[in-house]
Amino acid sequence: MCTSVRFPSILLEMIQQGPGYHRLNTVIGEHLKEWILCACEGHILRSLEVEELEDDHAIAGLCNEVGSLLISLGYLERAEHLLQEGLRLKEQHLDLEKSADGAELMSNLGEIYEKKGDLEAASQLYQRATRAFQLCSPASTAAMAKATSLRRLGRLRGVQGDLAAKLELYSSARQVLEEAESLQTPEGAVLLNSLGAAKRQEGDLEAALEAYEAALKIHASLQTIDTPEGAALLSNIGVARMKQKKKKKAKQAFEQALTIREKTGTLETTAGATLLTNIAELKALLGDAEGELELYLQAKVIREKTGTLHSAAGAVVLSHLGGIYARREELDVALQWLQLAREAQLTSFEILWLGDFPSDSLAWK
Repeated sequence: MCTSVRFPSILLEMIQQGPGYHRLNTVIGEHLKEWILCACEGHILRSLEVEELEDDHAIAGLCNEVGSLLISLGYLERAEHLLQEGLRLKEQHLDLEKSADGAELMSNLGEIYEKKGDLEAASQLYQRATRAFQLCSPASTAAMAKATSLRRLGRLRGVQGDLAAKLELYSSARQVLEEAESLQTPEGAVLLNSLGAAKRQEGDLEAALEAYEAALKIHASLQTIDTPEGAALLSNIGVARMKQKKKKKAKQAFEQALTIREKTGTLETTAGATLLTNIAELKALLGDAEGELELYLQAKVIREKTGTLHSAAGAVVLSHLGGIYARREELDVALQWLQLAREAQLTSFEILWLGDFPSDSLAWK
């Protein structure tokens, strides 16, 4: 449900807290986006109440576009309702699985189910979307949507523990973009970042960094490095450099990512918590025990705020805190943290052994 935004009080609060221009600009942009989305959502819902729609193809398209934006803001229930309505309209014309917009609707709905933890439903939708894209014309927009669907399915296969399938799907998505000459796009940068993370998970650091550098060049050409996506890429580069024992280069990448997160107001997000966790790991390698503890505690607070402390990613933070206090020989405190970590691990949808977690940022988005 949409709520009105009181801009004067928000602006005063931001100015009093003195977070800087970038944070202020981000907050204004977020609220403007929400206001516009509310207006569009209201228009669509009113249109759906009409028995005979003048252009239900257009309404189905709007359901997809607005639903996708709602997903990006975390409004999953509202997004799911619009996407389901869009699917219903497409099914009435029997072209759900024969059109690019129908395939994109299924792909976006699959992302919602993935975020909710219903991996089977997500997998079915991603596969239906991929088959539908194969029947569509090779237009660049359809190609990018198909690549996105393949990337999402690959990410899902990774969560299910099938790294080989993940890499194969990422490679297929890259081929789709290259054939459509659409690799030098925001979707191309995200895909190459994901491919790099998968290569790092496979243990091929050189291939990982090659993919990361290609993604970095795309961001540079599009002037989009100072974005949350750019921060995620730099965080992954930092992890790869850290695995290579190149601490100075890792530190530079992490510091740049942290600056971007602070400027864009996205530090207190799940991706921001992952970045802090990665930096904490570097602090440990550098022998900065106090800095390591401070960052893990900061990441814990963010995980609590975002409702992700009782997850596999939250278990990473909690288990490291337990390890820090164990090294300090404060065993009672260490056991408390480790117990919390075990509880978080068991309640997450992916059961992993304590201490055996991938650290690249995309793995825990």
